[in-house]
Amino acid sequence: MKQSTLTSFMQAALNEGKKSTRTRAERHAFYADLEAFAKARRFSDLTPANLTRRQLQQYVEHAQARGVSHRSIQNRLAHIRVALRGVGLGAKAESKEWSNDAFGVASLRGDRVGKHRAVTEIELTAAQAHAGALGDRGMEFIVLSALQRCLGLRAQEAIQAAGSLAAWERCLVQNRPITVSEGTKGGRARTAVVPEGLRERALIAVRAAQDLAQRHGGKLVDASSLKAARDRYRHTCAACGLVGEVASHGLRYAWAQDRYRAYQREGFAPAEAVRRLSEDLGHGSGRGRYVRMVYLRGMRDEA
Repeated sequence: MKQSTLTSFMQAALNEGKKSTRTRAERHAFYADLEAFAKARRFSDLTPANLTRRQLQQYVEHAQARGVSHRSIQNRLAHIRVALRGVGLGAKAESKEWSNDAFGVASLRGDRVGKHRAVTEIELTAAQAHAGALGDRGMEFIVLSALQRCLGLRAQEAIQAAGSLAAWERCLVQNRPITVSEGTKGGRARTAVVPEGLRERALIAVRAAQDLAQRHGGKLVDASSLKAARDRYRHTCAACGLVGEVASHGLRYAWAQDRYRAYQREGFAPAEAVRRLSEDLGHGSGRGRYVRMVYLRGMRDEA
């Protein structure tokens, strides 16, 4: 029985390993769009194995004509390459002919810099003070923002942290690295070394989160689903002033800069400090240039 384009691409991508729920949802939406495009163009039985460069170029031009952003098209091409690798076409996926540059969507200068900056202590204090008048939503914000700032968590990692809090408390008490496993990008667990200057503050944040989870029946955000929890936290962040350039992700930037300075105080050369920081953030040891450009932006004289 022949598989649909959507099914064949999803199966191929799964062959490359499971990813986070969000990544799978994004892939599903893209592959469904690719299937609709293939039917409209009468590309019969399109699969990763028989996809041609010309067909993909036509899809890219179709997406551009619909106003799909440069960055989104890059992400869609990445999903194509995952599917190609999933059917044993890794060499094809990594060839120059199938690169972003070849399809006219190469990264532009500043593309990966991002729209955030490190949230200052004054800005965080003001946001948390504002949250005091927002009842339960405000308390959730105070707890989650503290976790992000003290442990370098992404928003989703903080939202899903309830099951890790007891282990984090033990690690902090024993001055050991914490392991972040829930809500991580791509479902990849990581260990992170909390800077000595943040350890006591992190311990307070973790214990406050434990109290909140106990009141919420094991959850840090009182919502019916993960999507609802993300939306609730994001809206509360905006209401408290953490939006745009200083959105909650900027709390992770602030933590990263503290962690980098701590590595420097411990005597590590800049390159090694960035490498270790990249691993703490869950980007792997080979993403030093990206980490320096994004997380350490604004402190390059130190980096």
